[in-house]
Formats: sequence, structure tokens, C-alpha cells
Amino acid sequence: MTGQVGSRGGPAAMPRQLPLVPRHFAGREDELRRLESIAQDTAAGTSRIVAIEGSAGIGKTTLALHWASSIAHRFADGQLYVDLQGADLSSDVVSADDASYGFLIALGIAPDRIPASLTERSALYRSVLADKDVLIVLDNARDSEHVRPLLPASAGCLVIVTSRSRLTGLVATGGAHSLALSLLTPADARQLLGHAIGLERLERERSAADDIIAHCAGLPLALSIVAARATTRPGFTLAALSEELRDESRRLDALDGGDSATDLRSVLSWSYSNLPADAARLFRLLGLHRGPDVDPPAAASLAAVPVAQARRMLIELSREYLLTEVRPGHYLCHDLLRVYAAELVHAHDDEQQRQAAIHRLLDHYLHATVAASLQVYQHRRQVAPLQPAQPGVAAVQFADHDQALDWLATQAPVLLLAIQQAAAAGLDAHAHQLADAVAVYFARRGRWREMIAAQRFALDAARRLDDPAGQAHAHRNIGLAAAELADHDEAGRHYQRALDLFGTLGDLTGAAQTQLGVSRALDKVGRHREALTHAKKASDLYKAAADSIGQANALNSVGWCYSQLGEAKQALAACEAALILAQTNKNRWVEGAIWDSLGRAHRLVGNYDRASHAHHQALGICREIGDRPHEAETLIHIGELELGAGKVDYAREAWQAALDIRTELGHPDTAEVRSMLESIPRRRSR
Repeated sequence: MTGQVGSRGGPAAMPRQLPLVPRHFAGREDELRRLESIAQDTAAGTSRIVAIEGSAGIGKTTLALHWASSIAHRFADGQLYVDLQGADLSSDVVSADDASYGFLIALGIAPDRIPASLTERSALYRSVLADKDVLIVLDNARDSEHVRPLLPASAGCLVIVTSRSRLTGLVATGGAHSLALSLLTPADARQLLGHAIGLERLERERSAADDIIAHCAGLPLALSIVAARATTRPGFTLAALSEELRDESRRLDALDGGDSATDLRSVLSWSYSNLPADAARLFRLLGLHRGPDVDPPAAASLAAVPVAQARRMLIELSREYLLTEVRPGHYLCHDLLRVYAAELVHAHDDEQQRQAAIHRLLDHYLHATVAASLQVYQHRRQVAPLQPAQPGVAAVQFADHDQALDWLATQAPVLLLAIQQAAAAGLDAHAHQLADAVAVYFARRGRWREMIAAQRFALDAARRLDDPAGQAHAHRNIGLAAAELADHDEAGRHYQRALDLFGTLGDLTGAAQTQLGVSRALDKVGRHREALTHAKKASDLYKAAADSIGQANALNSVGWCYSQLGEAKQALAACEAALILAQTNKNRWVEGAIWDSLGRAHRLVGNYDRASHAHHQALGICREIGDRPHEAETLIHIGELELGAGKVDYAREAWQAALDIRTELGHPDTAEVRSMLESIPRRRSR
């Protein structure tokens, strides 16, 4: 039958209907191992069913046929295959009625013995297969109900179903094993492309090949289309093909193989056309979302619908594999689907509708980020008052510190893209306010490069708005991040510009924060006396501004600088005064830093017990509040203390933990910690 229904039939004792196996296959090693495990399942009285699911072009049929051909010899009574065409809008769907008729003919049943009703026909089909070992491939099923009449009851049969929809019903009531396909890894995508165009050409044009792989987003169909164009047009360089793919507005044009099965836009349209109207609208609007993932409140804001309705629509899109739920409540739209959605939203939704949706989306991220940041960092300054959110924007509430911190952690990649989008959309107030709201989170997590990227957008936006306060905050934040990345010249330039602007504005707190940043930058390069001078200036400015939390922070820096200079008495006095202020104001962030400085001061006077207690107080607070950079710094100080006390193994453990954190954060000083580890004598001391 090979996809054709209603063939003439005849007494075929052993049907062999598997179609030609796709020539190029790569990767899917984990999936093949899982399939083999399913094939070995010989539970008594049940057929073996595997449902291979995934988005359009993900390679479901290719995997099914590749595996089926490799195991076909195990089935003594042959193979049955039908393309049910459940997703192909260009063809009529093959009904279970027609498919079962074709199967019965292939199994040797005379046409006049085949019942007219589907119920009786399915019963005869099961009876014929009851004592047979047959491999059955049901390709491109519309849903679970589409294939139920085609499922045998024999344990000797193995059924492979492929579908673009989730076959939850088949899993729940039919005992099917679900195998959802994901995009190819870069390594597997490279292997697929190499098989198709030749490894020699792949290596010869490696850079262009890498770009093609990235533009194709790991989607096998896209890679296959590009490979076909490359092999049928040998005069085309991979660089030329890559250039066509680079432009998002032309990318789907470049992924048109000339017919409905190899035109990616057409293939994706089959899934889109199955959607209810509200889910289709949300999918289009997701073309305006920069990614990488979206949650129900953001989707609700984009579409101006209640969060519960947005959640249902996201589930619907996930069911059709137009989105992938990468973790509970967070949905990913891969790049090619996003390009397709962007085409649709520009075709079906007018400019005013698109701009309103973007405005709502950015309102959502701005208000949610400010709320989360104020929950986690309760004493942070708001650079400017927020305008009310647009109607239809979903509000997000955070019950406590941990919930807000978790939101910031999961949304950080989205927020960086939202800042960029706000700048591109001319929503400059959103760009610089959103960048400022997320700055403390980036700093506390040591995400310095992301912080600089966000703050450069903020600085440009503040300049366009002629907002000197916004510019000053952006300059200060860039200076902080640049200093942490050891770009001291860049840090100095931005800090100086921030000081100039805050001075002109008469902003004592802004100037104090900047002086504190300058102090810490100087301390990092060993200029401790100059660092002390700036820390004292910061303390005086905070005192004049009646900012007791800022004063605690500055006094801590004063104490730290005294420790660096070996002046223990002054260090202890400054840090103890700072600790009282921090604890009175219940600021755990500043308190943690002060305890670490106290540990250093106590170590100077040789009081190991007090130093150890202080450092471990700091470590506990850093872990409690999620301050990873200071956690690593405290661990370094603990290691120094333990090594000085002869506790070599404790020192090694502390420095290894610090190295692990700094490596995770991409900190520039990992080499320093690694060198410290290597210098520890190899002996046990406990």
C-alpha cells in the first residue's frame, strides 16, 4: 500500500509495505536506544505501541522509518505502512476506515469478506493479526482517535505512530510509549549536513556550515532543504546559502525546496491551521516576543487576555508542538517557528495592534522586574517613577524573597532581550528603567557581561530622552561591571562621568554609590590608601543624605581598606559600626559583606576563632540570599584563614568551592584561585 489506500489487494501472505528509507540520518542515539527498549517489551496479551511526536520538520517519519527498517527482519509476518496524512492540508486525510480496508487487503483478505462498518472491520483486522508478528507504521496521525481502530491486540505486533499532536489519549488508555523529539544538537546537525553534502565540503566551508546550522535551529527538515539546494546547485557556495538564511525576512524563502513537503513555510502552516482562533492569534503575537521562552503572565499581557486563558492557549500550542514546555509553565518557540510567527503577525495584525501588544509585553516585564527587585533588594533606589501599565497587562505578585529571586533567575535571559526590544521599539523609558531594575540582580549574581550589555542600551535610551539621572545610573553600573571584569580604564571613564552627572544633579546618594564603586575598583588593583579615601567620601555623602544603609555599606568598605593596610584597630571599629547599622535596618546583603570584612580584621590581630565565626556568618548569609560573587570571595578568605592555621584540607575545599562558583559565573579571576589551589601542599592535616 505504501501510503496508497484502496489498492486492488489480493492474497499477500507477507506484506512488505515499508517505503524507501530516507538516505540521510544522523544522531538520535538516545531515542534509538529507547525505541529498542520498547521493542523488547513483551508483556503478555498486549501489543507494543510507540508514539513518536514532535513539531513539523523535526524528523518523526525519518526516525520511524530508519528504525523500522532496521528491525523489520524480526517480524516474520511482514510490515504494514500507511501515511494517514493527518497534518497535510494539501491532501485528504486517510480515515481509519480506508486504512483498515487497505491493510486487510494486504493481509490476504478478499474484498467481499471485508465488512462495511468500521467496528466490524477493526474486529476482523485484530482477528487476522491475533497470531501474527507484524510491524505496523501509522505515519502522520491526526490524533489518538485517528489510529485507535488500527491498533492490534497481539503481543507479536509492534506499532509505530507518528504525529504532530500529543497523543495523550493513546498513552493514557492504549498503553503507548511516548517519544517526543527535540531539535538536533549542533553536533548531530553537523553530522546530518555532512552526510548530505559530503564531509570534505563541510570542512572546506566550515564557518559557513556553522552559520547554516545555527540558522536552521537544529530542525532536520530545514537542514535537509539547505543540503538539497547545496547538492543540486554545486556552484552555490555554503557562504551564499548562509547569507540568504541570515536575513530573517528571507529565511523561510530560502527554506523552500519546491514542493509542499519541502517548503518549510507550507509544512509549518499545516500545524498553524489546526489551531483555534485564539491560540492562532497568540501564536502570531509570539512572533513579537524576542524569547527565549514565555510564561502565562507574559503571554496574557501580549494577547490582553486573562492569565488562565493564556495558560490554556499555551498548552494548546504545546499540544500541537508549536511550542515546547521546557520547564513547568515556561514555553520555548524555536527560531524558525518564531520567524514563521513573525511573518504571520505582520500579515494578519496591523501596525497599531502589533505596537500595542509590544507595549503591553514590555509593561509586564518592567513592572514585574521592579516588583521582584524591590522584594529581593528592598533598599534599592528606583531610578524614576513607573507609569501605570496598559490595560490588559497581567500583574505579577511575589509572596517572598525566594519567589522573587527565582523569578529573576528564570527571566534574566528574557529581560536582556526585552531591554533590547524596548530600545528598538522606541520605548526608551522602558529600556533604561528595565535595565536599572535588573542591574542589582546581575551584579549580585556576577553576570557582568550581561549587565554591561543591558546598561549600554539604558545609556543610549537615557541620552535620547535627555535624562541626565538615567545616564548617571547607567554610567555607574557600567563602571561597576567593567571594574569586576578588570577593565579598569573603562571603569574609570564611566565612574568619572557618573560623578560629574550626580554632582550636577545634586544627588548625594548617587554620588556616594559611585564613590563606593571607585573605592572598590581601586582596592582591586592594590591602591588601598586611595580606595580608603573614596570609601570615606562615600560614607560622608551617605551621612549627609541620611541614608543609613548606604552608610553601613560605606563604613564596611572603610573597614576593609584599613584591613588591607594592616590597620586592624581602625578596621574593627569601622566594621562594628557598620554591622550595627546593617542589623538595625535588617539588610542582609550589607550584613553579609560586613561579617566577611570583620573576619579579615580579626585575622589581622590573630584571633582565629572570631575570624572563623565572622567568615562563616558571611558565608551563611551569602548562601541564604543567593549572593554568588560574595560567596566565592568569602570562601577565598576562609581558605586563607584555614591555611594560615595549618588546616590544609579545609583550605583546599574552600578554594575549590570558590573556583567552582567563579567558573560558573565566568569571573575573570579564576586563574588566581586556581593558582592558589595549586600552591597548597599535598598533605593531610585533619
